[in-house]
Amino acid sequence: MVRSLDAHLHPEKLKVIAQQLQHQQTQTQTQTLLRLQKLHEQQEKEQKPSSPELGEMGGALGGAAR
Repeated sequence: MVRSLDAHLHPEKLKVIAQQLQHQQTQTQTQTLLRLQKLHEQQEKEQKPSSPELGEMGGALGGAAR
């Protein structure tokens, strides 16, 4: 009952709080996406230098097996 009275007495305050929450959620999502993107880029950079080595090792192993 008290909550419903508050909603009727302070609808503008509730709107402001809802907007602030939405803004914070948007910021959090953006920050999370940026972190994931950076992490993905780092992982790709770490894998690229090792890719030719794996290819060479595979070739060496393949040659040794023949």
